[in-house]
Amino acid sequence: MRDWIQIKRAIVTGASGFIGSELVRLLVQDGIQVLAVVRPGSLKKNRLVQSSLVRVCECDINHIRSLCHMGLTERFDVFFHFAWQGVYGPARDDVFLQSADMINTLAAIQTAKDLGCEKFVGAGSQAEFGLMSVGEKISCRTPSRPLTPYGVAKAASRQLGSILAARLEIGFNWGAILSAYGPGDSPRTMVMDIAHKMLAGKKCDLSSGEQIWDYIYSTDAARAFYAIAAKGVNGKTYPVGTGEGRPLKSYIFDMYDVIGNGESKLNFGGIPLSDGAIRYLCADIAEFTADTGFRPEIPFKEGIRTVAESLKRVER
Repeated sequence: MRDWIQIKRAIVTGASGFIGSELVRLLVQDGIQVLAVVRPGSLKKNRLVQSSLVRVCECDINHIRSLCHMGLTERFDVFFHFAWQGVYGPARDDVFLQSADMINTLAAIQTAKDLGCEKFVGAGSQAEFGLMSVGEKISCRTPSRPLTPYGVAKAASRQLGSILAARLEIGFNWGAILSAYGPGDSPRTMVMDIAHKMLAGKKCDLSSGEQIWDYIYSTDAARAFYAIAAKGVNGKTYPVGTGEGRPLKSYIFDMYDVIGNGESKLNFGGIPLSDGAIRYLCADIAEFTADTGFRPEIPFKEGIRTVAESLKRVER
């Protein structure tokens, strides 16, 4: 199995998501044909770039094997797997739903093999690594120690997926997303929730803001997965972040500089931190950069300007 591959055709599940749709756009820019897999009846598929290179395929992730029976005559090079059902709220603790997502990941790997792919790239999470000590960055070599059903399912998908891929003789990589943001992200995330409130001039109840965080913009996250597919060393897990952690409060001040107004008050300390809350989250991307050349490009303030513009367009 080669580490470096030439990508001419790619499959992307979760293609209408805020990172998946950016990845599709980047692939199309490079003339790559994309099979964009979205859930049936998806209202978000209009996010996908309009191009003759993109074929949209509605397929329930629980039936991902059906892609092999849709008369696809092309052979694909890479399979990017972003689709995951239980991402937010109580669904993250639903052991049955998380187990189904793990099984779906394994089915996606088998599907990738059957459709001719040389490599499978899965989307993981910082939740796979549990709570990090202050100063302990997540690297390619950080061991799994998940504390939640969501984290356990992601870690198990990576570990079992690596075994299955090796048996099928298909390349395998994993991108563990620390904390991404961008247009189209869920309103339940901190960045999107605060952005909505600032634009509306509402009070923002916040934690102390002393936690160290590593936010990466959606386009940079998509570029990271592109780099992993093209140049990632087979079998490695790469942390998807900027490699620079700073206090959450500083991100909030940056947001206020860009979109805040006098009516939107910042109430730091209004939300107490629980004992199990993350206090340090930062990627070590040195090995990632050495292997693939990936470096983030978009500063946080620039990303927030784009987020704000997208929210304003929706509200018009």
